[in-house]
Amino acid sequence: MWTSAAFKKHLHKNGKLEKWDDLIYPGMKKAIQRVMMTIQDIIEDRKNSFELYGADFMLDNEYTPWLIEINCSPAMGGTTKVTERLCSEVLDDCIKVIIDKKENKSAPTGKWEVIYKQPIISVPPYIGVQLALEGKYLPKPSPRRKYHSEADLDREPAKKLPRHPKTEYVPRRQSNKQEAEE
Repeated sequence: MWTSAAFKKHLHKNGKLEKWDDLIYPGMKKAIQRVMMTIQDIIEDRKNSFELYGADFMLDNEYTPWLIEINCSPAMGGTTKVTERLCSEVLDDCIKVIIDKKENKSAPTGKWEVIYKQPIISVPPYIGVQLALEGKYLPKPSPRRKYHSEADLDREPAKKLPRHPKTEYVPRRQSNKQEAEE
């Protein structure tokens, strides 16, 4: 596991540093923004509390970021040197956003940034309305004669339907027994 700074150094060394600013970082932010917008009306709003989410990404050969999963309440214990440092920084920056920013709107937020802001949308509560479709069985309609022109409408319908012009009817060959009887 690398930090973003170590990964940017790797990209720079390989002449691909522009991929971070042009593709990777904006792609990660866009994926997170879309997920959060999708679930915004099902996230419970609790006064004086917050939820921390952790997003896992994977990059393909063209450096396109792919969102693998989002964890709610991710483990904040550092299991490696990288995660130990990252978790510590995240917790410090959470305090800056949650407490300092509330008291002073111009307070620094560490590495946190607002990636999208919209007015609060109030969703009406579910009131238990049952939606159902009711109906009755309709029998299949009987076949009707198809008319091909207005002149056909004036004529009385034929007793038998005419044979299809492209169908070739061949008389059945009589069996040897029937031929012998004749």
